Amino acid sequence: MEIKEIHLDYLKEIMNIGVGKAASLLNTLLNSHIEMHVPEINILTEKEILQQFSSIAPEKISSVFLPFEGNISGLALLIFPPESAQHLIGLLLNDMQDDDDIDELRAGTLAEVGNIVLNSVMGTFSNMFSSAVHYSVPKYIEARPEKIFENYEEKHKEYSFLLARTRFTIKSLNIEGDIVILMEVNPFKQLLKEIDGHYKSIK
Repeated sequence: MEIKEIHLDYLKEIMNIGVGKAASLLNTLLNSHIEMHVPEINILTEKEILQQFSSIAPEKISSVFLPFEGNISGLALLIFPPESAQHLIGLLLNDMQDDDDIDELRAGTLAEVGNIVLNSVMGTFSNMFSSAVHYSVPKYIEARPEKIFENYEEKHKEYSFLLARTRFTIKSLNIEGDIVILMEVNPFKQLLKEIDGHYKSIK
């Protein structure tokens, strides 16, 4: 499967549109100015992506995952290093009481942020490629990097990784997150063909 520069450029444009929509929604949720953009996008193997995550947080990472099905099917994840996750929770839960269930609030807060971001991104994919995409309920998990993909791997033996490094800028505080999309190989190949067709049509 040949990945061309035009494929990466097009996918980066889609991701930027998606996170831009998410930023507008999060502005309201946080009552704070938020800028989000995708400075880097890569298509990686499982080994490569696990190496990246292990270097960020070898013991445990915070992740929200959103399974999706349709013409394009797979799993979308929003992954935070521990420090970024904690900063984001602090911003969202600045009125947290001492007797609150911190673990439950943590999971619920990050799941809500992940729901906003991932639905915005996958909704943009669906619109750009005229593909009906159906989502499951997003779930939050804290686990070692290799555990994040286990459930998906049991059902889908062949897939491609799409890694978008996303920077969340909230006032003077930088919160970084990674958007990861696991897509079955055949739908992913079809997506690349559609990108080729788009570029041919505008030449």
